Amino acid sequence: MKNMNEQRITDHAEHCDFYVGNEHYDKSYEEQQRLWTLKFAELIIEECMRMCDVAAVGYETHGHMKEANGCTSAKEYIAEHFGVKE
Repeated sequence: MKNMNEQRITDHAEHCDFYVGNEHYDKSYEEQQRLWTLKFAELIIEECMRMCDVAAVGYETHGHMKEANGCTSAKEYIAEHFGVKE
């Protein structure tokens, strides 16, 4: 991947390390890896959905409702695709 924000990815990975290490330290290595992967995916998906909200607000602020609605629809599609329950 080019031009990716490595610090943001590192922060998510460290969050997952902390989550697994503190809440699932008693699980097998394989289970910890599975939980780490699920948590990492959850964080990325949440951030994508949050960015849809940020973009929608920006568009709304400038009176671009069609674009704002598109951002809201994108968030809903992401949630549906990954089975996110809000």
